[in-house]
Amino acid sequence: MWLSSYAADIFSHSEAFAATKADGSVVTWGWWGVVQVYVNDKGFAAIKADGSVVTWGNAGDGGDSSALAPLLTDGAVQVCGNDVAFEAIKADGSVVTWGNADNRENSSVVSPLPTDGVVQVCGNAKAFAAIKADGSVVTWGNAGDGGDSSAVAPLLTEGVVQPSRRTWGNADYGGDSSVVAPLLTDGVAQVCATYQAFAAIKADGSVVTWSNSGHGGDSSAVAPLLTEGVVQVFGNAQAFAAMKADGSVVTWGNAVCGGDSSAVAPLLTDGVAQFFATAAAFAAINANGSVVTWGDADHGGDSSAVAPLLTEGVVQVFRNAAAFAAIKADGCAVTRGNANNGGVPQRLWKILLFFLGHAGWPSFNKQGFYLGPLPRHCGHSHNALIGRDLAGNFHTAPTAAYPPPMCSALADLFMQDFLLHTVVVRSAVTLTPTGGEQVQESVGKKQVPLKSAEEAESDLDEDGFTKPRFGSGLWGQGPPLSYVESGKLKHFSDGCGLCSPGRWEPERRQVVGSTLADEVRTGLLKVLHEKLNVKKVLYQLACNQFTASPFEEALLLEGIATLVSLLEKHGAAGASAEVPPGQPVRLPALENFLQLCGDPDFRVFHSSSRSFSKGVTLGILGKLPRVPAVFDKKEHWRKYPEEGGEPGDGDNYVSARDNLDSIKEQFEEERALGAMREVLEVDARREYGSNLLIAPIGAIEKADASFRVIHDGTHKVQVNPRIRARDQHKCPGTGELKTVMRSSMKACKSVFGLTGDVKRAHRLPRVWQAEWGLQACKLSGDTVWLNEVGTFGMGPAAYHWARESGGMGRACLYLMQNRWFYQLLYADDFNWISSGAFAVDDIVLAIFFLCILGVPMSWKKFHGGLQYEWVGYWSDLRHRRLGISEGRADWLVRWMSKALVAGSVCIEEFKSVLGRMGFAMRALETFRPFLGPLYAWSSAVPVRTFLPLPVMIRLILLYLKDRLKEGSRTAPCGCSQGLTKEHFRADAKAEGEDVRIGGWECLDSDDVGTARWFSEVITRENAPWVFEAGEPFRTIATLELLATLCCLVAFLRVPGPVNAEEPRALLTLGGSTDNLGNKFVVAKLQTTKYPLVCVLMEIAAMLHQAGEGLDLQWVPRLQNIEADQLTNGDFRGFDPALRVRVNIATQPWVVLNSMLKQGRALYSVIREGRIESSKRKLEKFAGPFVRSQKKSFRERDPWQ
Repeated sequence: MWLSSYAADIFSHSEAFAATKADGSVVTWGWWGVVQVYVNDKGFAAIKADGSVVTWGNAGDGGDSSALAPLLTDGAVQVCGNDVAFEAIKADGSVVTWGNADNRENSSVVSPLPTDGVVQVCGNAKAFAAIKADGSVVTWGNAGDGGDSSAVAPLLTEGVVQPSRRTWGNADYGGDSSVVAPLLTDGVAQVCATYQAFAAIKADGSVVTWSNSGHGGDSSAVAPLLTEGVVQVFGNAQAFAAMKADGSVVTWGNAVCGGDSSAVAPLLTDGVAQFFATAAAFAAINANGSVVTWGDADHGGDSSAVAPLLTEGVVQVFRNAAAFAAIKADGCAVTRGNANNGGVPQRLWKILLFFLGHAGWPSFNKQGFYLGPLPRHCGHSHNALIGRDLAGNFHTAPTAAYPPPMCSALADLFMQDFLLHTVVVRSAVTLTPTGGEQVQESVGKKQVPLKSAEEAESDLDEDGFTKPRFGSGLWGQGPPLSYVESGKLKHFSDGCGLCSPGRWEPERRQVVGSTLADEVRTGLLKVLHEKLNVKKVLYQLACNQFTASPFEEALLLEGIATLVSLLEKHGAAGASAEVPPGQPVRLPALENFLQLCGDPDFRVFHSSSRSFSKGVTLGILGKLPRVPAVFDKKEHWRKYPEEGGEPGDGDNYVSARDNLDSIKEQFEEERALGAMREVLEVDARREYGSNLLIAPIGAIEKADASFRVIHDGTHKVQVNPRIRARDQHKCPGTGELKTVMRSSMKACKSVFGLTGDVKRAHRLPRVWQAEWGLQACKLSGDTVWLNEVGTFGMGPAAYHWARESGGMGRACLYLMQNRWFYQLLYADDFNWISSGAFAVDDIVLAIFFLCILGVPMSWKKFHGGLQYEWVGYWSDLRHRRLGISEGRADWLVRWMSKALVAGSVCIEEFKSVLGRMGFAMRALETFRPFLGPLYAWSSAVPVRTFLPLPVMIRLILLYLKDRLKEGSRTAPCGCSQGLTKEHFRADAKAEGEDVRIGGWECLDSDDVGTARWFSEVITRENAPWVFEAGEPFRTIATLELLATLCCLVAFLRVPGPVNAEEPRALLTLGGSTDNLGNKFVVAKLQTTKYPLVCVLMEIAAMLHQAGEGLDLQWVPRLQNIEADQLTNGDFRGFDPALRVRVNIATQPWVVLNSMLKQGRALYSVIREGRIESSKRKLEKFAGPFVRSQKKSFRERDPWQ
């Protein structure tokens, strides 16, 4: 069996394996969108991304669910199976069952089955138990096997965490635990079972067993080894295996089934990381990647035939009833066990070539352009392939043959497979090879140009380790989330890097392979709940009631002790709570956790020679790193003004010279934190030589009367212009916020959010000591201050913080696994959004985890709830709306009112306000077209002038002011993008004086005979503006867009039901045009061209009034023949009774008539301003000159 691409997870029943792939498909059957696969003895059940359930296998054992198909088309969130049946929990808490009726018919305790409130279902061989949200337990199935819990019903009415802490059912199968009842009254942490016995782990690490002794119910023979230190117990059919905290293993039960591990005891004394079991055998993965098996040989207990393949490199083991499959780091799978169950000995196949490709099926956008999984860039530098080299050969000549390393890699794979499957017969005959004549291959010589050291890239890092490639780490199934913004498809970015699992929907995220994340989560939550009211803490944070940490020092110490102990348990060598010098963050512990979770960028935190513990480079004495696993490649760089001469020292700015005492106090505080040091200038010059550059500093006063010191690394010292970053960091914005809100519609109605800020974020990454002199400054006297960490004004500070904070953010996501939890990180601002029963725990746990790692938080900046502001945008999680805060909206209303009353504005100030409007319109998209004329006018006139407002500008400001004043400061986020239906098609014609527009409604049917339609003639009387530019064909794009506008007017939509508590949601209409330019104009909702902008503003105004969106797609003209037919006056096939008339002249447009009337005058001024370039004409046109203010507009009138 060969699996040609990445197998994300493998599942099994007693006779076969099944695999879910990274693209969501299931091997062999090929279904798409599969999220999880569940199995029982002879059947499979798969939950798909849309909530539907698909089954296959033995029909009598749950493999056929056709009788209940209508109940399984959507809403399923969990499936559970016993030997011969399945149960599905739906989103509303109801339960659907199918399979062998004998195991479901005795439901006297549950008659009928639960219809709501169920949060988890568990099954044994022949019965089910359901946990409800109120903590009660409901059972059904075979009464003798636990299906009747009436005898213990009073104990199951509330507060149940695990249904197996109370026992009931057949006494021979463990249903009677009275013999050990005193030991089970409290402290039980986990229960495990064989076929007829139970074993319980208690909080103190001891184990209690009961029932059939032959199945492990009697552990007296190993009792002294089970009194403490046990962390996990596993069972097969008739034996148990216990893992202890020191990595050793204890076994008991049926010796044939693995209850006696003495034969492999030397291999199980330490370092065991994971256990797996078939029906009668065990397998253990050691920390060194080797695998040890014992038990019945026919069930996989004897792996001697493949032992050489299992000595190292194993990363995961999968099992079914009678066979094991071990996955190795190189992508090979080694199987052993019963051949009928897939355990063919010495059978090896490739299921994943980590180093020869990228996982996933090809994906394309709507235009058919390739999106992935192959990246746009390979992570290396290449020469241009156009033209010839110096020898006259084409640059493409080397591509005529495969690259030698590729051929070598393929040959190694083929040879490895050949040797593993070839029977070698040993012979005593010595075969001596004889050589032949050597022939020199005749090839042309070529000259290979060498790149500079700055441009060259290596596959190895500074310590010789292979760099993690693009695609490394825990990604997700299928492509990451994406959204359309301004007409462009963009990939979701949570601010934690390309390898962050938070870029996928929670149900499609990969989870940490080991139990580390779950154990850390459980351990830390236990610490929190023992000492704090977690829900109260969350609400106090949301209400901004803390000025200091809500976690006491003792609580933090207990938390880090818990984390370190679990890291040591899972094999982290030298795990400790150490804090490196000059750093508040416990970087070694963070690195250990990331490494064990499979993060590709863990070395940069502590072990690397250029780590955050030892110091990272500024990019002067060493190159800034290239990390393709975390960041995209940077392709554009800021252009710095050129300065003549060599780099030198600079004098401080006035703002710093006037506040030296305050700055000195801040420097002393920074010195106490290990971020700065004061040294004699003469000593610094002796140590750093020409690399000591004393930069000018400035000071910006903050609201709390302190100062933000700006280190000018650009001018004089010329450090920033010499730095070339190679990674491009992306931060989340409005697109990500809208995507999260759209995702929350599918998860749950109740969503809670919280924002927090990291204190001194850019001052946390430590700088390489050899480059401290490049970050020097001076206050007075003969001493200089050296920055040992990143500082404001130095380019690399933001990059290094993005890399460090990205690792912190990914660590939090690994803890959450695939719970419904989103974390957005913009610079140093976190935004945690969660939903469901564990939302409170998830958010507080993320904050607590950062705190025990030592991340300093600014507690006075925490706030959240259902409505809150984050990085300038207002999020309404309850109604799924995004916009700007009430304060920012009021500021814009005040400014526009003031400008309208004054009748004139300062252009420099107008440009600043226009920038704020542009920021707001990223969320309020239907207002964006109104900015086009504002941009055009402001760019055509001189900056430092006062000018009267043109009439069209006044009309636009008046419209925007009224909309914001009426409360339109937020906009709905809409439903999932890419699911719009085509409502209409439109076209226009302009041939001389013959100008026509037409369109028809194609939503319900492609039959034009049943569709509404319109066709109108454009004349100089009803639309004189069409003929103002001369020939009407010059405005054909505007006419095409006018036809689209008329479709919105002619084909009115039936409004949906109105809910007073739920503001109107966004309905996205689909339309088509054969004008490709208009597709992009509507997608961006922005243009500066007249009269096109006037029609676009009218469309936006109508969409805003109706609460709708418009997805306008382009179709080739030959596919738009019906609309083209209407513009030619050919109405054949259309029903005259369904014709809709649109009177262009008398239609009550929202803004179109007034904008067209005043637009020509404005754009005449704009054209004049662009043409006249001489100073004399500009002064005559512009008016009096105004000198700029001392303070910037942002300082004089902040936008809050």
